Amino acid sequence: MNDHEIFLRPAAALLPAMPAYDMALITLTVVAWLRASRDKQLPVELRLLDVVGQPDRVLSAFDAIRSLWRVDESLRVGEDALMVIVQAALKLERLGQLAEWESESDLVFAANLPSPTISLAPYVAHIVTVIGLSENPTTVYVPFETSGQLASRLYKRDVDIWVASTGPQLVQLGLINAGIHELPLHPVDPVTDSTALDEKGFTPFGAAVAALDFKNNYATVKHGPDLLSPYGHPSAVGPLAAVFHMLTRTTGKVVLVVPDSVLFSPGAERGLRQHLLENRLLEAVLSLPKEAVHGMNGTASILVMNTARTSENVLFLKVVPELLGTSQGGDSKPHHVLGQFRNRQSGQFSTLVSAADLLTSADLNLEPGRHQESRPAKGGHGGEPHVAIDEHFELIRPRQHHSGLTGVPVHELQASDIPNYGLVQSACKPSQHELNGPNAQEYFLRENDVVICIKGAVGKVGCVAKAPPIGAGGWVCGQSIAVLRARGESYNPQALMMYLRSPLGQAQLNRLVVGTSAPTIQGKALKGLEIPVLTPVQSDMAAEALEKEVAIEADILRLRHKQSQISGFLWAYRA
Repeated sequence: MNDHEIFLRPAAALLPAMPAYDMALITLTVVAWLRASRDKQLPVELRLLDVVGQPDRVLSAFDAIRSLWRVDESLRVGEDALMVIVQAALKLERLGQLAEWESESDLVFAANLPSPTISLAPYVAHIVTVIGLSENPTTVYVPFETSGQLASRLYKRDVDIWVASTGPQLVQLGLINAGIHELPLHPVDPVTDSTALDEKGFTPFGAAVAALDFKNNYATVKHGPDLLSPYGHPSAVGPLAAVFHMLTRTTGKVVLVVPDSVLFSPGAERGLRQHLLENRLLEAVLSLPKEAVHGMNGTASILVMNTARTSENVLFLKVVPELLGTSQGGDSKPHHVLGQFRNRQSGQFSTLVSAADLLTSADLNLEPGRHQESRPAKGGHGGEPHVAIDEHFELIRPRQHHSGLTGVPVHELQASDIPNYGLVQSACKPSQHELNGPNAQEYFLRENDVVICIKGAVGKVGCVAKAPPIGAGGWVCGQSIAVLRARGESYNPQALMMYLRSPLGQAQLNRLVVGTSAPTIQGKALKGLEIPVLTPVQSDMAAEALEKEVAIEADILRLRHKQSQISGFLWAYRA
């Protein structure tokens, strides 16, 4: 059982109907109450240690504490349940567990609160803070704080910080648990309330740090007509307005923890990546392990940017258990990661890539794993000539099909219809296809079309052996499958399929995959995939290899049929 489960178990047993967030907030308030009492930051009559021996006073004192700290008082808890939580907190304190969590406000992470609270593993908060302070700024901007983890660390580093939060009560509890009782909190969203920043007394900031989940869509928020105009970029709207806001308010390091989708998504996210690369603002991307950040969908990474000086190269660093020193258990060692960051060299866990080279990629993908895996191939693919797949094959993306009342009946090709040996013989799912739509006939599969799964079973490849005529009864692709159709006779489609099925081809396809919960290959990346230029002999050899595989498959089917008949006579059915 995890620490946070042990921590919340007493409350969960007595409050089974209470939402997890509400239960955790009450529990965190109790622990902050204990810390503030130990630090003598409360009137004597409200100190937990002075009322715990009088159960009838505990509930009234708890309500007074919530009123004093402006913590949500609508969350009701009974006297018996509250005493159980208080006793659990005292027990954890005696065991030394609270001291470990309270040291840097990491109790919020241990509680593992559900979204919208973002909390960081302690080593992640440490890495972000140290990088943010690496150029010795005197002022640090901490907007969008949700847990107090970053603010508490910076507060103890003798720098002037300005902290904003749209959920200040949880941040306040986190700070109190770190022993910080007097840090001003600004309960505003600085993107939509810029006047709060103008009153801070120093502009611009020397550095900025934050963890962003991009769930706040500023396009739906009413704000002044000039609010977003200083950003001067078409991507500086919606959730990404927060990033551009921080870039314009900082002269120095900007360190952000962001969902991995920012590294590969098209649209505004791609516009942000292009802006960072073209202006040489991006210094590094550090991918984080799963569960390193709570409150975000999927995995997360750290973006390190600098508005004071340009960077011609981007460091890609994979923060893995081996690098953290946790593969054999024990505490994480973030200084190993920081050492790799400072060295800025390619190595076992890192890759240094020029911004100019990154800009040549169609999708501008910034996932560290993709660049680390592709590094050995930099050098001309072993000297063999290569060409972009788009030069020989047209990419036809899947369209939506449905089983409705309009259109003609067709059969939809699914990933399960692509056999392991690659030669597609059938499409099984009944569907409807509207013939009156634009380019409707282009979606019908033809002989020698190469089909590739771009969602779900990503990278599964096949080649259509024979296909029915276009129209009723024809074959079309499902929504997870794209088609590579030869532009002419310059490249054998079966040879392409054999190459993409090979270990080398699969490795290249794997580098194009983005996303974790829903792995996907984007169209632009697939069109830019480099394939070897084959000689006529190589092309013939690939076709011959496929013929042998097909013959072996036929032998296997015959043997299976024969196998099924061996014992059939023993219990033959007799009418």
